[in-house]
Amino acid sequence: MTTPTIPPVPLPEPAVDEGRITIEGGSAGPVRTRTVEPAGATGTLPVIPRVHGAGRVFGDARTHNRLAVVYRGVEVQPRYSRAPWPPHTPGGAVWHRL
Repeated sequence: MTTPTIPPVPLPEPAVDEGRITIEGGSAGPVRTRTVEPAGATGTLPVIPRVHGAGRVFGDARTHNRLAVVYRGVEVQPRYSRAPWPPHTPGGAVWHRL
């Protein structure tokens, strides 16, 4: 007996506006961030802080753009190198600096 496979369903990319912000950190230095918000959004939006878990085994920075659109907020993603390639910064340490 074979296990049936379910073909992947492609989802359209959400319309977003991207930005880059560098936030001056403490002794550990500045934190580079990527911001994502719904395309054409105006006014004050809530901030959605997000540090990707699982070492980006599943997905990458762009695969979660949908969060900003669904929750109508500005998603802030710190940019840090992934372990084991130095210098790596654990996600928690990045948010502590912010």
